[in-house]
Amino acid sequence: MPLILAVMSSAAPAAGSPWRSAAELWAYGTWTAVRDEAPINPGNRIAQIPETRYVADLRAELRGDFDRVHLYLAPRWVGEQQHLAGRDDQGESHLRLRQGFVRVDDGANSWLIGRERLTWGPANFRSPSNPYYFDPGRVDPLASTHGIDLARMTHATGDWRLTGAYVRGTREVPSAGPSRRSALLKLDHQGEAHLVSGIVMWPGASDDWAQRTPFLGAFGQHVVDDAWLLYWELGSGAPSGELALSDPPRRRASASRQNVVLVGGSYTRLDGHVVYLEYLHDEGGFDDDERRRYRQLANSAADRLDRGDGGGAQTLGVLLGAAPRLLGRHYLWAGWQSNPQETRHLWRAELTVNLDDGSARTLLYGEKSLADTLSGFAGLTWHSGSHDTDFGMLTRAQLSLGIKWFAF
Repeated sequence: MPLILAVMSSAAPAAGSPWRSAAELWAYGTWTAVRDEAPINPGNRIAQIPETRYVADLRAELRGDFDRVHLYLAPRWVGEQQHLAGRDDQGESHLRLRQGFVRVDDGANSWLIGRERLTWGPANFRSPSNPYYFDPGRVDPLASTHGIDLARMTHATGDWRLTGAYVRGTREVPSAGPSRRSALLKLDHQGEAHLVSGIVMWPGASDDWAQRTPFLGAFGQHVVDDAWLLYWELGSGAPSGELALSDPPRRRASASRQNVVLVGGSYTRLDGHVVYLEYLHDEGGFDDDERRRYRQLANSAADRLDRGDGGGAQTLGVLLGAAPRLLGRHYLWAGWQSNPQETRHLWRAELTVNLDDGSARTLLYGEKSLADTLSGFAGLTWHSGSHDTDFGMLTRAQLSLGIKWFAF
């Protein structure tokens, strides 16, 4: 890795060059308190969550601006060492392209081809109006949101903007489901104090579109005054797959629509701090009967595993791997962050509550500048709720400590 940094540092552009570059290295450790007694993951034998992780994460950017043509490359190298009780330490590394595209601007029109992070909308906790991204990447301070492979065209006229895109693949975005082709249309209207957008996505662009369920989405935001922002998002579409709570449980295709709605608002204080509050209704989660059935299947499979029946492990693997990312249907998310314009330090606090089972997740994160090119950070996540609840079933807490070095 020192060699990589040296090569990148030597490529810094000269003054007046159309090229600009940046690179930063994140080095941190994460310690996780795993809930070994949870029926869904007895003894951590199913999820196999590492108790300790040491990560080196190098994120670089290269931009080239040539009149109407713009080039952007954002590679990412990650090296990781993991420790799991009862197993040998495991190490791995990979180099991936977060984003990489060529864009041509010509007056009211813009064309782009490559890999682009196609996120939008004002929400933080979820992104219901986006068929590709579970959230816009604002909740996890250590995450890096990757792009999708596409070709798109945008035309702007007055207050309106129309975007059409052909998506070739989504393999770098796990929340998008299986990597597949699709077609997208997005229409935006920008007013003085509002923004409203509508989205239509047709999955399976290489198949018979008439046999596919199109995704429909929309979002809006309204600036009330200098302090208040109100917003909403909604999405309606069929998931790429769902969990059938039969005995044994199984994955199955789904053509039924599931609707997701989010409403929220933010308030910016005089000191620059921002407070958020969002409510989410997600039909993709379990209702009361499904939640009870899920617990029964997990408890039964855990008992079978204790008796030496290998089928219990297989059942638990399906229950854990095919379950919806959010097990409930009603959530409340609240956030408070320091002034984002403050360069010497920043902090944020978040609380997520599953209103169906009462479990919660609390996040505290802080970062402080240690030198002109160096900062330190710490993050603590605490899960509350019993071992058969949404946020309490896998881990109790997670602590991360590390540094960021801004190479150039």
